[in-house]
Amino acid sequence: MTAMFLLQRLKEASRQRKKVVPCLFTLLNAYLGFLGILAATEEAYGLVVICILLAVCMDVLDGYSARALGAATLLGKELDSLSDAISFCLLPSILFYCWRGTWHPLVSAAVAFAYLAAGLVRLARFNSTDQSSQTTFCGLPTPAAALICALLIMCNAPTTQGIYCVGITMIGVALLMISSLPFPSFK
Repeated sequence: MTAMFLLQRLKEASRQRKKVVPCLFTLLNAYLGFLGILAATEEAYGLVVICILLAVCMDVLDGYSARALGAATLLGKELDSLSDAISFCLLPSILFYCWRGTWHPLVSAAVAFAYLAAGLVRLARFNSTDQSSQTTFCGLPTPAAALICALLIMCNAPTTQGIYCVGITMIGVALLMISSLPFPSFK
């Protein structure tokens, strides 16, 4: 009876340890978002793009490891969305606002907030529907949206023309995030 109890406790401890792995990747995603925000405020825009790229990798690894280890949990799902909100919603908004220089602060803030709000709505909608077995996402996923915006900022100078191009694209990407268009899921 004691050996059976110990074996059961060891199995339970092993299951609990498996749940930690995806959460570590998720927290690394949030950390990279945080570092990216700091880099944006220091005008280190190349570092911001690297942080977003690495955060995307962590986001992929947390989902993959959760499925591979059978360690998907509601806590993990919520933690993932909170981390995504930092890295893929807030960070690109701050990046745009810091990058735009002295160009119209109120208009820049409105564009940045529109992107942030659309990303948050997209994440909330994702969490409120069961999309685990679907082959497509409803609306553009936030990691893809963040990559589009960050790479576009890196390819443009903060001139009036460049800012218009990036600002209009960010609004377009925001609309794609909250759209009901299907986007492929690579699960």
